[in-house]
Amino acid sequence: MSQDTNDAQVLELEDIQGTVLRQRPTPFTGAYFLLRVDEAADGRRMLRRLVPHVASATQWWDPPEKAWLSVGLSHSGLRALGVPQASLDSFPDAFREGMAARAERLGDTGDSSPEHWDAPLGSADVHVAVSVFAPDAAAMESLLGTAREALRDLPGVSVIYRLDASALPTKRTHLGFVDGIGEPDIEGAGVASIAQRMGSGDYGYLPGFGPTIKAGEFLLGYVNQTGRVTPMPQPDVLSRNGTYVAFRKLHLRVAEYRRYLKDNASSPEEEEEELLAAKMVGRWRSGAPLVLARTTTTRTSPPIHTASTTSPTASRIRRDCAAHSAPISGG
Repeated sequence: MSQDTNDAQVLELEDIQGTVLRQRPTPFTGAYFLLRVDEAADGRRMLRRLVPHVASATQWWDPPEKAWLSVGLSHSGLRALGVPQASLDSFPDAFREGMAARAERLGDTGDSSPEHWDAPLGSADVHVAVSVFAPDAAAMESLLGTAREALRDLPGVSVIYRLDASALPTKRTHLGFVDGIGEPDIEGAGVASIAQRMGSGDYGYLPGFGPTIKAGEFLLGYVNQTGRVTPMPQPDVLSRNGTYVAFRKLHLRVAEYRRYLKDNASSPEEEEEELLAAKMVGRWRSGAPLVLARTTTTRTSPPIHTASTTSPTASRIRRDCAAHSAPISGG
């Protein structure tokens, strides 16, 4: 049954993992761990130990251990933990099948096909994913100690993969773009009002925020943009306030990207390369949206937090959601 999409929803923030609704700390040092569960009882005991240390959306600004820990479960992981078959069957096909089985549909072919993925990515051996982030190395080590303690005397649970993921000192991506400014404004999450408190002055939405998005587009148990609640795995307690995430390790070909800019810019001038990069992403490397700073002479002058509710026409999100974009006319 559809509901009035104008009705404001109140989110149960204390029951939602903070990483779903909040930005990572800046700067940060972090890591991802993938675990396999061979004994269901040990796996459940580990989760009971970890839960008190998971930062909720209400605790995000003052998390346990002064660092951030999040936990995710795969479909095979739910099975390994002893979740009943009826509940396992209530999950959508995409989650039950996993990315490796859907590789062709996802475009993971050729060099990106599953046989080239680092083991154990894409396998049924990945049962639990744990992410840990901290503002510095000391807080990170403290949180890792807590995670190790959760595994103490649990031979039925093993760490099978680790990926370190600390921020670059420049606070930019490897392609040179300002990182961490793409948080959407989810209804009830308070992102826009939080953003106003993060800098000096009241600057409203971050550039490209766009209109507030219904919580059901991201969280199970809430109304989405169509006015409906997406069907949830059963029982509701298993899925409400949860979400689906994808863990993907990408090979970023920085040198090829730079070479492409150099070879395809309209002139050899550096500014033309910068313009091409901005057109590809929808914003300048400084973070200024292309729709607010259309020329190379103004690309660094608008502050990153310039007020705007317009998603750049050339942005990646426009390409991902082309059906919702207005036709482009003119030059």
